[in-house]
Amino acid sequence: MKLIHCNMVKVVKRKAVGFFKASNIDIIKEAINDNHTIISEASLLVKHYYLRWIDAMYSGLNVSIIDSIEIDDDLVGLATLVVQRKNYIPRGGLKSQENLIRFNDLKIAYNSVYGADHPGFPSNLSLSQILNYGCKNLVTATENNIKAHFLKYPKKYIRCDLLQRGIVLKEAKEIAWSVSSFFMFNTQMSDTIARNPIVEENIENYSRLFPPKQTLDKPLIYDIEVSPSRFLPFMVKINQYLESLFPGVEDKHKKLYNPFPMHTTFITMHTRFDTSGLAQLLMDKEQIKDFCNQYSLKYGFEPQIKHKGDLLSTSSKLFPGRSMTPEDEHLYATEVWGYLTNLMTCRQYKDIFHTVKNTNTNFVFDNAVVTDGTSVSFQVTEKENMKRKRMQKKSDEEKEMKKEALKAEKEAKKMKKRKRDECKPDCDCNDCDKKRKEQKLVADKKCLGNDPGKNPDILAITDGVTTLCYTRRRRDLDTQLPERRKKSQRLRAENGIDRFESEVLSMHSKKSCYSNTFTQYCQMRDSRREDFERVYKKPHFAQSKFLVYTKTRSSEMKFFNQVQETFSEPINLTRSKYKNEMKYNRCIRKSAIMKANAEKRAVGKRDFVIAYGDGGKGMNNLKGTPSAPNVSIKRHMEQFFHVVVQNEYYTSQTCPCCQERSLKKKTFKNKLDDTDIEKHHLLRCTNDKCESRLWNRNVVGSFNILKKCLLNIEAPHNTSG
Repeated sequence: MKLIHCNMVKVVKRKAVGFFKASNIDIIKEAINDNHTIISEASLLVKHYYLRWIDAMYSGLNVSIIDSIEIDDDLVGLATLVVQRKNYIPRGGLKSQENLIRFNDLKIAYNSVYGADHPGFPSNLSLSQILNYGCKNLVTATENNIKAHFLKYPKKYIRCDLLQRGIVLKEAKEIAWSVSSFFMFNTQMSDTIARNPIVEENIENYSRLFPPKQTLDKPLIYDIEVSPSRFLPFMVKINQYLESLFPGVEDKHKKLYNPFPMHTTFITMHTRFDTSGLAQLLMDKEQIKDFCNQYSLKYGFEPQIKHKGDLLSTSSKLFPGRSMTPEDEHLYATEVWGYLTNLMTCRQYKDIFHTVKNTNTNFVFDNAVVTDGTSVSFQVTEKENMKRKRMQKKSDEEKEMKKEALKAEKEAKKMKKRKRDECKPDCDCNDCDKKRKEQKLVADKKCLGNDPGKNPDILAITDGVTTLCYTRRRRDLDTQLPERRKKSQRLRAENGIDRFESEVLSMHSKKSCYSNTFTQYCQMRDSRREDFERVYKKPHFAQSKFLVYTKTRSSEMKFFNQVQETFSEPINLTRSKYKNEMKYNRCIRKSAIMKANAEKRAVGKRDFVIAYGDGGKGMNNLKGTPSAPNVSIKRHMEQFFHVVVQNEYYTSQTCPCCQERSLKKKTFKNKLDDTDIEKHHLLRCTNDKCESRLWNRNVVGSFNILKKCLLNIEAPHNTSG
């Protein structure tokens, strides 16, 4: 079971077997497939439409009467109509006329890719409410993509430009970061970089990679939060420059990013169903009449539902003349789910409606699920939290007051940070008092250090004497990765899809921001659509996603149990077993804090404090390497252990034995060409007086993280670590 906390809402993930009625399963699966296909094709169409606008804008042509394009719910919704070959009927008004123009432009763009004779992807089901959530998710993903990754685009362009001019890679990276931060955060460049002749010559050209400021007294990073759509054209143009310029730069340094989040896989994604969407999909006239009769017999009054359109109405229209409380609205929605599904009799019931023993909190079904037909995620919420459903529109004055309150809160946090270093051990401020309470909470617990990694060790947990590693190989074996890969490869090879994807489709990059190249990609992808669907619609691919989830949780839980078994007993350093491990004993005996911590006993998982290194959050920024699941593991770990975040400054450079920043990468001579080969995970202490020589990077990192955490617990007013 998966529990994801978000304020007072949780998500419970289980198998979908038994939840939907047998008579409705085929309709549910068809709706999921249709929703995936329509949203996927709409995302491709939106990108193609935007690229056509970029080409027209920079070539001096006009795109109808629209001066700029913003990817919003209306645009994506119009794209879903185009891919279904439906018509848009304007309702009157200026906005409706603008939408009609956008619809016609989208239709022209779609026909330019597939031709006017293409049938599109129509659906016979009522999916308007379900598609509405898909459109909103696509818009949100676009905005988040801009906010999270815009800075990478100008930084990569500047780095490639410097490499083209003969600057070495290390210096090019430093200059690119400094120049990008100068324009984005208003930070000053160092004198060495500012006086560099190449920087002085091209600083004006680099400034054109960024949009002009809207708020002059604030850095540009503020504008990206307010209006992210202004930054998208610059991301597209930079991608085009990376494709066409810099012939002397290696391809690995100018790999393309994708400014547009797209759904290009044929494996069905998860679809969200709420009360209105599910009722609109499954109910017909006879079922509506039957449900109204049952509801009337049970509660004494009948909802005014005459056709499917009424299912999307508010409670005031469904129950005219009645004052509906949030509890009444929730009860009505739950009755709809109970009528259309096996909500009250399914085996998932005890996980949906449950009470947390420690807090005595009652959780109820929030009337929304996300499913791909194989697994289903239930949204549950606290019973007392149902009032959040009734949200009122805030006036402009209230919004301004909220903005001012957020500003004041940020300023207060800045003041706290400034005063933190001035605090004394006997300080009675709120921060120090809070830290004393935390110190008291964890002082009697056994602390373990953890250095999150990427490969081969995902986690390295130590008490200063023994180190326990959770490796990627162990995770892959527990999740049956080799077997899944073999079966997936065999299924793809049966129809020649593997060769087509690797030899043909890869020649036309889906990340390309040139409309011609992207058009070719869409056409090649559509030419083998039947083969793609025949392969990727097989149950293996959807079932593999849920299998990975369950096996991953099981693998992590096994490791957590192993941590408890390994470190629960106190360490007796006088035993011969630990006397022989001289390297670790020399390090731990020099620190009374480390020794006292190792000699503590822990009975249960809550008796441990895990000092979790904070360096793992940026590991996935490195392209071309497997992702590190550190965030998900940390969330899972917090359900069983006390987890505190610890900074990792110099933890991989400081030798635990001599306490000097003397650790460097171990190098070996290549016998073939006599060149030096660095081993990233093997460190060597360069201090001649140190008694230790070689260290594993993750082991030394977890050791130093543990020591810094223990020092912070001993001195709560010290935040430097």
